[in-house]
Amino acid sequence: MKKINNKGFLLLETLVVTTFVVAVLTYLYIQYVNLKKNYNKSYSYNAVPGLLHAKEIDKYFNDKLFYMTIIEDFNSSTNYIELVSSNQCNISYFSNDLSYCNKLINFSNVKTLLIMKTNLNSTISSLNANNPYSNELLNYIKSIKIKNNNTKYLLVFEYNDKTFANILIKEAA
Repeated sequence: MKKINNKGFLLLETLVVTTFVVAVLTYLYIQYVNLKKNYNKSYSYNAVPGLLHAKEIDKYFNDKLFYMTIIEDFNSSTNYIELVSSNQCNISYFSNDLSYCNKLINFSNVKTLLIMKTNLNSTISSLNANNPYSNELLNYIKSIKIKNNNTKYLLVFEYNDKTFANILIKEAA
């Protein structure tokens, strides 16, 4: 009887199994990365504590009728107004009640607060050209989807713990 040489078959079998294992591990890695990215996004974007603080600040602004004066100052080139920067209220809008505004902002842990028009395309364009804020805030603004076209303005919050929130301003004219 003649002995059959199986060395080539063993090499081919090893290559096929190795390729299959690498393909499965690559697929699992991609799924894990997507899952982790979505988890981080769900933690950072519109989390409940951020939305609660945003609603309280919105209520304060409505009670003090700040929206009336702020919206009159909108600059058509930027389509947003910075109300809070580096944990401090903008003195030109809150000069009458600056200390309370700063206490509220510090308690809420707000880093940046912007009021902007719901037409976000022009705002994103101006921020892409000249972005004085973090890239994370710009990415968050790009991810905002406006479902209600009746509302013209929204507040966008960046908190010190790298979370973000937005709230529509329904009372603004």
